[in-house]
Amino acid sequence: KLLPLGLLALAAGQWGVTAMDPRWLNWIGLAAHKPSTEDYAPLLPWIGVLWLGMWTGIQPWSSRPRSDPASCPAPDRGVQWMGRHGLILYLVHQPILFALFELTRQIYPVR
Repeated sequence: KLLPLGLLALAAGQWGVTAMDPRWLNWIGLAAHKPSTEDYAPLLPWIGVLWLGMWTGIQPWSSRPRSDPASCPAPDRGVQWMGRHGLILYLVHQPILFALFELTRQIYPVR
């Protein structure tokens, strides 16, 4: 289901419909004249990119038989753990990155 939806959303994002030009409809991404802003990221085609990414991620696992997570190889268990704890990983890695950036700035100051 995700593959055809993703491809359709990518294609639909390339269409321009004058009826979708009002400012309050720009978020959909079907406007014939896109707004001239740098931070404009419409729903179409980007939701298609999301769906294609989900489809790509599901493919390697869809044909595998379900098994006990404890019997999976260690790399699979690591990926499973990261998938279940994505928010905490995101929240923890941010201060670590900023600390590394600050350390780099201290070692190599900008002149």
